[in-house]
Amino acid sequence: MSKRDFLRTMFFTLSVFAVLSLCIPAKSWSQSNKWKYYGFTASRNPVTQLMVDFAKEAKELTKGQLDIRVYSQGELPYEPGDAVSITSKGLVEMANTEVSYIAGDIPVSPLVSMPLMVNTKEEAYKTGKIFIPYLDKVIQEKYNTKILWWYAWPPRKIMGKGEAPGKLADLAGKRIRFPGPIGAEFLVRLGMVPVNVNPGDVPTAIQRGTLDGTSGAYVFLAATKWYEQCNWAYEMDSGGVFNLTVINKDVYDKLPSDIKTALDELGAKYTNKATELGYLLEGKSKADFEKFGIKFVQPSSSELEEARAKITPFWNEWAKSKGTDAVE
Repeated sequence: MSKRDFLRTMFFTLSVFAVLSLCIPAKSWSQSNKWKYYGFTASRNPVTQLMVDFAKEAKELTKGQLDIRVYSQGELPYEPGDAVSITSKGLVEMANTEVSYIAGDIPVSPLVSMPLMVNTKEEAYKTGKIFIPYLDKVIQEKYNTKILWWYAWPPRKIMGKGEAPGKLADLAGKRIRFPGPIGAEFLVRLGMVPVNVNPGDVPTAIQRGTLDGTSGAYVFLAATKWYEQCNWAYEMDSGGVFNLTVINKDVYDKLPSDIKTALDELGAKYTNKATELGYLLEGKSKADFEKFGIKFVQPSSSELEEARAKITPFWNEWAKSKGTDAVE
């Protein structure tokens, strides 16, 4: 075979392969990509519903290219604190968690949940704009994961059973469930006794008298029906709740630019939608509690100052133990 014939044959062969490659259905973004979205809340919880709504909108925006299935509490063998690690390892593509749950992996994460630090919706937005980019940088550097969207939930209050406290001092000695070491420290400094009880066991523990009360935003207490075991609420904002949805970074980076843009814009939308919804439901839940006969106790300004005087030093102690970034 002459050199000319060889080159002609090779050109023809390469051309055939090129044409055939256009016909082979490689894994592309014209096909549906099924993702797992882990959630730690029950199926009827408003947090889970927000995740379902997000997944539905993502599917619509991408014309079915993203098919995200939400797994609610108990459907996958993971705990809320596993959210970052299981996403990093690719066991799920996305996961929802709270900042306090991932303190074991990201020690600085519960900073925004400090009691009496972030008390209003406006403060929550301002705090998120400062803190979330920093937290995202830490998560990306330590894990193969990034924050896709976040939102602030109303601060926890303390609800209990028995004689309602007339003042802050009346809470002394009461056994209260409050998640995480920060919550436990808050209770101790105000004279209460922290008790570690799984969320599902709270109503039974209160009913049996092994627990005097629990903490949580009214919207969460309404969703879990813990209020059925309580008859009073002490309205001291005792720590805000920031929720995060994280996504595997490799999965995100492989997305076409238009899909990334759609997801980012949807995340920004849901940051606002979820925060606004949480505070709206908080007010409605409190109104319902009033119908149920829950007695609301408002701390006086002097009691709030007393509580702040006891907990503010802990903010600085905690931050110093986590490093200069936390202090800043």
